[in-house]
Amino acid sequence: MSKNKLDIWLASCPRDRAGAGFTRQVMERITRSDANRRSGVSTWTRLALATTVAAVALLAFGLWQAGRQRQTARDELLLEELRAEHAAITHELKELKSDPSQLPVVYLGGTERVNLVLDLERLQRGRAQTVALPATPSMN
Repeated sequence: MSKNKLDIWLASCPRDRAGAGFTRQVMERITRSDANRRSGVSTWTRLALATTVAAVALLAFGLWQAGRQRQTARDELLLEELRAEHAAITHELKELKSDPSQLPVVYLGGTERVNLVLDLERLQRGRAQTVALPATPSMN
């Protein structure tokens, strides 16, 4: 298209006149836009700040989630240990009940100076006694 045809078409378009305050309004907008750019935070800075905040939030959430998973794994391990201990105690109890002639002496615990034991044979005969024995041969 030649330049002359374009001029002719543009000249044939209806002309609108700008309002009385058009130039002033445009200049005020430009001035405000320049002032905002100079004194305010740019769009890129705001975008970088928002991205940083989102990244920190995602990182914090990821760390929290990883901590929960580690805690869950520890809890599951502890539960397995408790189940194994329960099974061992149940097995020992069944063995004790199966042969009453072989009743053992059970260690109940103690301190540095006293050990507590229970003789199950005496208990079965109705003469239950707990005996406190010193942990060492000499008592001070």
